[in-house]
Amino acid sequence: MQLLQPSTATSLNVTIYPVFSSSSFVECNLTKLRHTATSGAYDDCIAGVATPQIALAKGKYWIVPSTYNPGMEARFKIIVYSSVKEFEVKGLSN
Repeated sequence: MQLLQPSTATSLNVTIYPVFSSSSFVECNLTKLRHTATSGAYDDCIAGVATPQIALAKGKYWIVPSTYNPGMEARFKIIVYSSVKEFEVKGLSN
């Protein structure tokens, strides 16, 4: 994940959670789920943060970007790399 306007004043994290067949964003309490991958502790690296390279099983996942300070908002981009030819990334909007 990278901020569109890089800043060392904003500490970032990105975490990936599995989506179970009956869950939706509204119903899903991410604090109770075990994450699949995380960028680790919040980091203020100007280049952004990344998860380690991992193989994900076929399925759906939530990619959750966050800042250390609650309520802080910033424009960002998420870059996804895949060795699979066909995959889909969908975004949510407010």
